[in-house]
Amino acid sequence: MSGALVGVVIIGTALTGGDEPSSNSARTSTTTQVRPAGTDAIRPTTGAATSTAAAAHGFGTEVRDGKFAFVLTDMESGLSTIGRESSMFSEKAEGQFVVVHVDVTNISKQPQYYSSLNQVLVDDQGREFTNDSSAEFSLDGDDEGDGDINPGITRSTRVVFDIPIGTVPVALEVHDSMFSNGARVSFG
Repeated sequence: MSGALVGVVIIGTALTGGDEPSSNSARTSTTTQVRPAGTDAIRPTTGAATSTAAAAHGFGTEVRDGKFAFVLTDMESGLSTIGRESSMFSEKAEGQFVVVHVDVTNISKQPQYYSSLNQVLVDDQGREFTNDSSAEFSLDGDDEGDGDINPGITRSTRVVFDIPIGTVPVALEVHDSMFSNGARVSFG
């Protein structure tokens, strides 16, 4: 094995923790209940699961990936701006903002770095969306965001996505790190 390849393996193992496996199951397609953007109505849709994990269902359900346990606590959708419009810390959506509230608990024996950049929103067409870091920076209120989480500590945080108007978010795929398999939690 070349020295460069050994270095990549060592760095990858260090970043992902390497000592605790993700709790994932086989790929499946699921039927979920979702709230369309801007309404309180619930309607069934069929979403194609593209993750290596079957979707856990609903808010308040704990899922684990690597050294973190994740619990979705709330979701806001259909937002056109984040932050105070009169403030320099305000972001306007290109489509609509979706804000997912997540409790992240470090279940390992050492500090672990959490990053919202690793989280993925999935819509009812199976499309995946990355977070909007600028909009997260503009959130009102106390949000601890990215950074090290010590063992046994739970951090309540929010992840913001900018998605097209009319798009129906159905799940959040949570990740311990950029290299982890991830675990999917449906919004139904």
